[in-house]
Amino acid sequence: TTGSSTPTGSVQFYVNGVAKGSAVALVSGQADFAVPGGLAVGTTTISAVYTPTGVYTASTSNAVTQVVNQAPQTINFPPIGNQYLGVAPITLSATANSGLAVSYTVSSGPATISGKTLTLTGTGSVTILANQSGNTDYLAAPTVSQTFSVIQPTLTWTPPTSMVYGTTFGTVMTASAPVPGTFVYSDDAGPLNNTTVLGVAVYQLTVLFNPTYAGRQLKAGPRLYVTPATLTVT
Repeated sequence: TTGSSTPTGSVQFYVNGVAKGSAVALVSGQADFAVPGGLAVGTTTISAVYTPTGVYTASTSNAVTQVVNQAPQTINFPPIGNQYLGVAPITLSATANSGLAVSYTVSSGPATISGKTLTLTGTGSVTILANQSGNTDYLAAPTVSQTFSVIQPTLTWTPPTSMVYGTTFGTVMTASAPVPGTFVYSDDAGPLNNTTVLGVAVYQLTVLFNPTYAGRQLKAGPRLYVTPATLTVT
């Protein structure tokens, strides 16, 4: 070129031989360019054609080769924690930092998976694998696993061994379980409720918990002695 040391004009950029965007005007002798949408994974050639103004000479650059590799990705799979058999299906929540969807498989144990919904089918140790197989832009993520135990729930009921005649049965209906459900109390003669007053005798009590878990109904059966009430005469 002749004249000023700072050229003027514009530059048209080409990606793999195809013009991208409009020509970029020189600013202080420089043209900056960003490939719309970025470069795809693979090998790309970039070249530039300079169109001058004034006394400068048109020119075409040598092609520059740029290799773009697939990006790595990782999975975040939060711990599941031990579960009671009979709980509602669990929604798994692993995520990949690529934003791609994570898939799940049961590696071992009594459970099934549909999509991201995990259903427990028995007691024991369960291992779940989270996977993301990648795509044209991302490599497959390293598999992440979570292991937890499925526990058979137990019913707890510790009523007093005796109570005084006249006391309503509701005062001893204190059974509990770690999973949702209902309790049915009874003695040898049939169901009991919170207003029942048992006569003086020895009772074999039973409490049943519904629903059943893995075909097993939780129950307890303590004995209860109902003793005579003290009569006070005034």
